[in-house]
Amino acid sequence: MESPDLFDAYIVMGPAFWWNKEEPVKDFKAFLSASDTLDKALYFGVGKEDGNRHSLKRFVKELETTTPKGVRWKHEEFDDEGHMSAPLLNNYFALKFIFSDMRLPQAIMDDFSSEKFLAHEAGIMKKYGQAAKQPQEIYVPLALELMKQENYTGAVTVFRRNAEAYIMNKYPQNYVWLAEALEKNKKVKEAIKVYEQAYTLSQETGYGETDKFAAKIKELKAKL
Repeated sequence: MESPDLFDAYIVMGPAFWWNKEEPVKDFKAFLSASDTLDKALYFGVGKEDGNRHSLKRFVKELETTTPKGVRWKHEEFDDEGHMSAPLLNNYFALKFIFSDMRLPQAIMDDFSSEKFLAHEAGIMKKYGQAAKQPQEIYVPLALELMKQENYTGAVTVFRRNAEAYIMNKYPQNYVWLAEALEKNKKVKEAIKVYEQAYTLSQETGYGETDKFAAKIKELKAKL
């Protein structure tokens, strides 16, 4: 409250807001009243056996009453946890909440367009750095579903992003998926180049299937 521009996100665990007759609660009420916009992520966590939970509830109540524009916040209480045991859970769920805006929204997956997908990915990289990305558990099933829907352009977009985001893995299958989508999208020359990447990585890493990749490259070249 004294230096509101210092951080973008805050994790508050079992705080002693009872201090000095709940002075922090009173200060927070005044702070919120003077704040039209608060572009922050706030997470409050406490164990249900922690005596601090009552003053924290009153603190959070002020945020419920006066919520500045732009603020994202969450308050959780954990069963069977006290002041000393709750922080482990608090920290996990707090980080999950604070960085939840990195996750690809379900709405984009349900009504996919390459433009919306790439805009979201660009947004998280701008906010969190170039290493920001989705788990492969999101990219790969999404792209495979787009393949089933015969949305090969969309599948190429997602598989390409997956291969670029996880280039450090040196996993040939990332390139195989992309090559298959390119082939379905009638981008045979590009598909050959990507299969060649898979072939090279397979040799470098001992992944295997080099014969399979070589045969596919030969098959596609025959189509040109």
